Amino acid sequence: MLTRISFYSLIVFFITNFSICNQLQFNSNWGAIYLSSEDKSINLEKLQEVIITHIDFINSNFHSPHKSPIYIKIQNKSLINNNNLWSWSLGVTKGENHIFLKSPALTHISINRFYKVVKHEIGHIFLNRLNIEIPKWFSEGFCLKYASEISKNHSLNVSKNLNNKMMFNIDSIDQKFNANNKRDFDFAYSLSAVIFNLIIELYGDQVINNIINNLKKNQQFDKAFYNSTLISLIDFNSNLYSEIKKKYRWIKLIKFPNILFLLFPFLLSIGFIIKKYNNKKKLQDWEIEELIEDSLNYDEKKDIN
Repeated sequence: MLTRISFYSLIVFFITNFSICNQLQFNSNWGAIYLSSEDKSINLEKLQEVIITHIDFINSNFHSPHKSPIYIKIQNKSLINNNNLWSWSLGVTKGENHIFLKSPALTHISINRFYKVVKHEIGHIFLNRLNIEIPKWFSEGFCLKYASEISKNHSLNVSKNLNNKMMFNIDSIDQKFNANNKRDFDFAYSLSAVIFNLIIELYGDQVINNIINNLKKNQQFDKAFYNSTLISLIDFNSNLYSEIKKKYRWIKLIKFPNILFLLFPFLLSIGFIIKKYNNKKKLQDWEIEELIEDSLNYDEKKDIN
């Protein structure tokens, strides 16, 4: 009896520990990758290709400072309770070595969107390995940019708040990532994306490489920023709102076709009323013309007689 119970216990142990997670181990330019997933529908071989390709992309552009193992875990349950940042995020990076991701089955996103989330978190691993304090708005902008996540939605979200100048202060952006409402959380991401693109637009394609290289020299972020742009972070912050307003104040017009679509039934009704009125007026004019013509014909006949 004891032997049978032990045998069944062993079976249960193997089932619970080896069927819950799919696992894969492989090497990369940043060190060994240990990948595990509670979502068995995810193709780990394909995900391996995505991870290696993105690591190679970042490595070729910015060069990783050192190698060490990376542990990536895909979970079918929420990550950590009682934390707004992690509750609203699709993934979380802890330090230099650990990435936790919510599976697409949990978040209901497409697999392509999920791959971008993976790339985003790999970007955080790279920045964390610089071992220098970096503002979260720059860190998120970097990861959004090189994971190809920046979209028109970020610009639209920023443009909706252009009437509130106080929201465009880089000193307060990082606080919004820990806000108690998702609206501020989403705005912080959108503004980070917009600022990151603006830096490249104002100071050239090589500016990010220059900032990263200066950070590798253990320069504080404000000094690395100044040495790369020749403008202080304080002055950049002072001009930030006017630059964003100048660039994005007309972007609301993108929604104009949607407004027309909503107004279309109303416009159609007005057009129908106008058309009906014009037709009625035209019929009345024809009737008047016929009466005048009949009157003239009657007068002509009367004169002849």
